[in-house]
Amino acid sequence: MPNADSGKRVLIVSYYLPPLGRGGVKRPTKFAKYLKRLGWEPVLLGVKPIAYYAFDPTLLDDLKGIPVFRAESLDVARIAYWLGKRRIKASPLTEGFSRSVFNTLLFPDAKAPWIPFAYWLGRRLEERGLRPDLILSTSPPFSAHLVGLLLRRHYQVPLVVDFRDFWPTGIVPANPVLKPLYARLRRWIARQADAVIAVYQDIVEDLGFGEYLPSGYDPEELADLPEFELKGEIPIAYTGSLSLKEASTLAFIRALKQVPGFTLHLAGVVPGSILKEVDGERVFYHGYLSARMALGFLKSARILWYTQPAEASATAKLYEYTGLGKPILATIPPESEAARLIESRRLGIVVPPETPHIVEALKKIRNGGLQFRGETLVEFSRENQVRRLARIFERLLEPRAQSSS
Repeated sequence: MPNADSGKRVLIVSYYLPPLGRGGVKRPTKFAKYLKRLGWEPVLLGVKPIAYYAFDPTLLDDLKGIPVFRAESLDVARIAYWLGKRRIKASPLTEGFSRSVFNTLLFPDAKAPWIPFAYWLGRRLEERGLRPDLILSTSPPFSAHLVGLLLRRHYQVPLVVDFRDFWPTGIVPANPVLKPLYARLRRWIARQADAVIAVYQDIVEDLGFGEYLPSGYDPEELADLPEFELKGEIPIAYTGSLSLKEASTLAFIRALKQVPGFTLHLAGVVPGSILKEVDGERVFYHGYLSARMALGFLKSARILWYTQPAEASATAKLYEYTGLGKPILATIPPESEAARLIESRRLGIVVPPETPHIVEALKKIRNGGLQFRGETLVEFSRENQVRRLARIFERLLEPRAQSSS
């Protein structure tokens, strides 16, 4: 690890950190893992344990030897944890209505009560000999960026802001009344920062500046994966949350039942309306899987299914798929960012999320009409992504290095 005078200590501010699960946790975790290997000294600042619906303790292995500080908070998830609630069920209610309520009552989002505690703990890092040379904040929630801006002012160091979604609510649509305010806040945060990165090209285009740094896959997670026996002649797999994706999922299942030979295997957070369709013949549910088990599950399938909420761009799942070397059947709007990526790289088939279109796609696959590149895309490996991030850091720190020499 670099010594205290290396000038390459980066503080990563992220509300969500392991042992919490899901794709948004992976991005700061993999940033820290590979920054350390590239000679940086990452320090992480998150929240104390909260009630949550997805946990993946295996991700803690990526943070071995990396200081992680967890600040107190008075947000609902933290208070629920105090009251003895450890795990909550994900559903359209928990991911939609109720979350929108708290994001409306609190500004900029439901995690705002974490801001003063995170700022106070971040300031104390200097007392521990961990004064940062640079800060990276990642959202959602936008509250993390406000913590980053406050600490930037305190330490007088560069700040890089990372947007994983358009809104502080993540993929949950923002309150329509507040959308213009959120958009203004996003632009204000971006202008205050020294550099901007975003998971989606759409965000960069919306801001008019910044660097597109998509999600990716970790090659080390793809070695010696567990194998699953997935029933069916042509098993199709999906892992992750299907909340807010019920319509496209039910359309997919209706199509699947019209074309013989295909089976659908689901794992992760699945709402009750979809679980009702699990019949043990054409549709199977395998529960919630850790990151490693989920990758083995996907690798065991013939085809990977991809869908996303109507307002989302290319989610982290799609970039993880690029490392598995499996064809993708995507039921998404053809004009979306994800569709452009799949078609331009010949990763699979894209059709609108409507049953008749999906039926035609399945028939095409059965008749051998699936054109597939058949190789992983190394440009989306986590290590390559972090090398790009490190170059941004070096560019920001170069003037300081020159002035001190």
